[in-house]
Amino acid sequence: MGIPVLAQVPDTISFNETWLFKMYRSVNVVPQNVMSANFDDSQWTFQMMPAQWRAIPQKWAKDNVVGVYRGWVKLLPEWANKSTRVMLHVGNSTAPMDIYVNGFKVGITSKYYATMEYDITKYLKKGRNLYTFIMSRWEKGETVLLPGIISPSFIYRLKNGAEPVLSKIPDEVKNGKVKGIPVRIIDRLSVEPPTGWVESPKHTRRTIDLIKRLNYNAVAYNKASSENSFMEACENNGIAVVRAEAPTQECFIDERGQFTDAGLRALHQTQLLEAKLVDASHVQVKISNKDVYKDFKGLDLIWQLYANGHVIDHGSIPADLVHLSSREYAISCKQDEVPVNEELILKMIYQDHKSGDVFGYDLLDLRPYNASDAIAKGEAKTQQYSEMRKPKLIDKEMLEVTCDDYTVTFDKTTGYLTKYTLFNHHYLTGIRPAVSCHLNNITVSKPDKKKPTVVVVHYKGDGDTRDFTMTYSISLSGVLTVSITNNTSIQLDYTPYMDQLEYYAKGDITPIYSRKYNSMVADVKWWEQMEASGYGLRLISKEGFGIIPGKTKTQMTIVPTVKNFALNLFRR
Repeated sequence: MGIPVLAQVPDTISFNETWLFKMYRSVNVVPQNVMSANFDDSQWTFQMMPAQWRAIPQKWAKDNVVGVYRGWVKLLPEWANKSTRVMLHVGNSTAPMDIYVNGFKVGITSKYYATMEYDITKYLKKGRNLYTFIMSRWEKGETVLLPGIISPSFIYRLKNGAEPVLSKIPDEVKNGKVKGIPVRIIDRLSVEPPTGWVESPKHTRRTIDLIKRLNYNAVAYNKASSENSFMEACENNGIAVVRAEAPTQECFIDERGQFTDAGLRALHQTQLLEAKLVDASHVQVKISNKDVYKDFKGLDLIWQLYANGHVIDHGSIPADLVHLSSREYAISCKQDEVPVNEELILKMIYQDHKSGDVFGYDLLDLRPYNASDAIAKGEAKTQQYSEMRKPKLIDKEMLEVTCDDYTVTFDKTTGYLTKYTLFNHHYLTGIRPAVSCHLNNITVSKPDKKKPTVVVVHYKGDGDTRDFTMTYSISLSGVLTVSITNNTSIQLDYTPYMDQLEYYAKGDITPIYSRKYNSMVADVKWWEQMEASGYGLRLISKEGFGIIPGKTKTQMTIVPTVKNFALNLFRR
């Protein structure tokens, strides 16, 4: 005879099912009785919860689109008694929602899109109950991107009179620290291809690992961090979820799950090992272990020597560093074989010899980049091919400064440079401000056989854009120097056949020498754009600059790093 087993009554009923769903173009066309039991939803489609909606019709893109969920959930008989309260837990969503139970309005979810809970006991009846979620309260100007209820929703029961158990945390927060440890808050935006906002346990685990690796110990409370499973994962890993804004909105992880430049900077700021240059001429470095407890044993100090972005030497030194200790190392490398005008950078990488884990990196400037020397060499090289003659100024429909070696043409209605040729090669079809503005006036100096011709263009900024000035200094050899005020960006358009490039930039973890053109490049030292034959222009600035790619390889935007910026263009 078998032993009788009593079936256990569940304390939670999940809403993770397929719901009836309909998308309306705007709130004005949503039927007023859509939350009623007798409403006809026979022609509605289906939508999973949690999940994003299907694509919004293109013609609705500018409208305040509304999504309505309807579903019937049976109340268990054991829940229908006076000693039980029933709570509705609504998962976080991409917009606030109006919540109805059996046609009665329960409430509106948070404007922060976080999870919400409601006591719905008084709205329930025995048997089936109708739940209606109306998502329509978009913020002004918000793009409806991957809309939907994005974390689990459910109902659960409590004993009547049950209250939350509150715990006190005695640790005092003082000067942004708890027990002397700084509270470092990171923001979180979770998008997991192909499920969008709805993340898997694996993705949650990886997010926690990345937060810890970045040495953050708190997460800002928002729609991506308020989901129960994520908050539990934070609690289990000593990460606080706080109702406070993160000090930075920079993106640390890209869509491939790799660290961005900002993420690499964050890693670098919190790493436990640090290198400082003691003697640049003899390449003597001091490595410090800043951790109070951790010893680094079996460490490989991997070094790489860069000359103008190219690795010219490398090696490795075994090391052991106990906590709060420092040690100096002499690195034998080929720095004396590099010409004195080239930049030298030593990269240090701290790697565990057995596991291969990398604990950090440092870049040490052995010899800084000499932009002034590079500019002087560029001018001298261009002058070798020039007859250095006095130019002519032609002021007709267009404004033109020209001689046998070069031609520079300006549009008199806009002030834009529309043509730049040097030694019979047509290089540029446009130089202009990369902001909204209109021409104020143009002034041109009288051509002289001993000094550059200067074209000064004054612009009036539109809207919030400040007024600014662009100055073109054209030397007797045809070297072009473009100056601009008020940190204004400059757009360059090359001729179609100038589609080859090389550049050198100071990266966050590695000096960059590249021929690729796919994303913004910061701290550019020089940039070359050329034809397949090799003829082209070199761009140099004493201050360094950023480059934002255009739609093609022959378009770019120059981003200044200083208020008053000058860019030099030479024959390559």
